[in-house]
Amino acid sequence: MDEENTIVENEEDQTEQTTPEEPEDDKAIVEELQRKLELAERAKVLAEKALDSTKSENARLKGEQRKQLTEAEQLEEYRKELEEKESDLHRRLNRTAAREALAVLNLTEKELTEDDLDLFVSSDEARTTARCQYLADLVQRRVAAAAKAERDKIQQETPKPTVGDSDSSDDLFLIGFTSAYGRESGNQF
Repeated sequence: MDEENTIVENEEDQTEQTTPEEPEDDKAIVEELQRKLELAERAKVLAEKALDSTKSENARLKGEQRKQLTEAEQLEEYRKELEEKESDLHRRLNRTAAREALAVLNLTEKELTEDDLDLFVSSDEARTTARCQYLADLVQRRVAAAAKAERDKIQQETPKPTVGDSDSSDDLFLIGFTSAYGRESGNQF
């Protein structure tokens, strides 16, 4: 595997040395880009192979460690693994409970990602539901307060009608009626 890395590195060194400063035509640019792409793909394949071999080596070492443990130690390690898996399973199930509790907020999956849910989800369903319910209530109270503040602001900014300054048809009728019968504008009907 080290030989393959050396080959890729040597090819990269050659590419850097032979790369012209300014290519003469488009064909040379395309060929150069294709060669670099092939090198990148080779490097990616080598990196994946190295990762796979590292994973298999870790699994092999873990197996050897297990062989050296006593039976009690093996049982204890197995119990811990089961507890971790159970906790993970509960967390996955509680994500559903969290989504249900936060459904009142009408958030899309883009707005409420798995990472966001992980902030509220625990292996205890009651705790998860309580956290999510608290958040939903908090957001709803804040939205209601903001809406009320906006309504109050609009009401304050809206001018109030004043009596007598209006050009409504009722006022014109009364003015015409009182002047036609000679009544003073101060008398009311």
